[in-house]
Amino acid sequence: MPIGGKLSISTRNQASTVEIEFKDTGCGIANENIDRIFEPFFTTKLDWKGTGLGLSICYDIVKNHNGSIRVSSKVGEGTIFTVILPSKE
Repeated sequence: MPIGGKLSISTRNQASTVEIEFKDTGCGIANENIDRIFEPFFTTKLDWKGTGLGLSICYDIVKNHNGSIRVSSKVGEGTIFTVILPSKE
């Protein structure tokens, strides 16, 4: 969030999963980019301050633990990432 904003992290215990929600009030992600954000080296930063690997690595870690990530975003309002992992029985 280059111009400031708020980041909230919350957790929920569901029947057979644990959900971790990361919600920000940043600039949001454009609809045309949502389908590509987990691709290695995908970035929208014109100044090349990022390599485009962060979300790709997160996605792989979550998948390797039999989980998933949901994303919802609105440009100008912010983004919500929800990590869903199976709970240990």
